[in-house]
Amino acid sequence: MIAKAGSASLFFAFLLFPACLTSSIPFDALKQATVTAILERSDGDCNEIISQLTSEKCFDDTVVLTSGDDHFFIPLMARNTPDCFDFAAYSGAFSSMSAGFEEAQAQLFKAGTIVTDAKYVTYTVAPEAELFLETDDIGCSTINALKAGNVGNAKYPGVDVSPEDVEEWKKVIADNIDMLEEKYGSQESANGEGVFSFKSIVLLILVLVGAIFGVMSVFL
Repeated sequence: MIAKAGSASLFFAFLLFPACLTSSIPFDALKQATVTAILERSDGDCNEIISQLTSEKCFDDTVVLTSGDDHFFIPLMARNTPDCFDFAAYSGAFSSMSAGFEEAQAQLFKAGTIVTDAKYVTYTVAPEAELFLETDDIGCSTINALKAGNVGNAKYPGVDVSPEDVEEWKKVIADNIDMLEEKYGSQESANGEGVFSFKSIVLLILVLVGAIFGVMSVFL
């Protein structure tokens, strides 16, 4: 019985291995992305974490670009302050968590910050996207009101993004894509093409240890 448990743990370890790798920035999708929403930070929460990340106003207003299921949350200030791209985030599709709520797990462009977890949550009852940030010590959330467009299941009634916004951000991305790929693509290569998250490493170690002890018990 113990041997079977060990074998099962080893099997699950192999299944978990690919999932323990964080995804890399989908630059090809970013090149094709178009503006679908503009967000405006509407409260002062998360200042404790944000102030440790940057002294610039990179979290004040956010432009959401979308390509298929890929979403990019780009600080408006990145147009003129390229360092703000550090705090751009990317995610896959929003998924329904419960009635009226949708969530997208996100990752910052810049690796190795104090942020250990980030996600956006949207609501059908309010035109806003709530950003949740966590570090090893604290967690917080900050409300980003929709100024135009839609994101997740949130929509600003009657106000869409303008054609001028769409064209402007196509140019911003086109003008910066080489820098973005060099800066943030190289950090992925330096860390390995897929970086282990801390939580995933701990989970994988626990499963592997259980598998090893289960297999060893056969010979003891």
